[in-house]
Amino acid sequence: LLAFNFIEFIQKDSFNDLVNLELIHLENNRLEIIDEILFSKSKLIASIYLNSNQIKFTSNKTFQNLNKLFLINLSNNKLNESIEFLNLHLLETIFLEENNLRAIGKNSFKKIQNLSVLNLFKNNIQFIDDFAFRNMHKLK
Repeated sequence: LLAFNFIEFIQKDSFNDLVNLELIHLENNRLEIIDEILFSKSKLIASIYLNSNQIKFTSNKTFQNLNKLFLINLSNNKLNESIEFLNLHLLETIFLEENNLRAIGKNSFKKIQNLSVLNLFKNNIQFIDDFAFRNMHKLK
């Protein structure tokens, strides 16, 4: 647990030796950037809490290949670009409330068939692609 600290930056190889890591609590820090390979060696991650930071952008590759991931909390950040969560087949819950998201693209939630909770409350969304929520039959 590294929550409720003053962490501003995490080296991209910080978690490389933590191959059995399943839960990441980095909420309530001062993170602005999450390197796209930060979690790449930790294939067993099931939950990531990055809420209440200063994150403005995440790469499409940041959560790629986290095949055990079922929850991502990115709420209360400064995200303004459309995020793409690709091929996260077990992902059930995404919290994106209280950001500055302006658009939801057609690939934002592509191939996430198990998504049942998606919170987009309190953003600046002005555009939602016609196919943004396609095949999301479990969404409640």
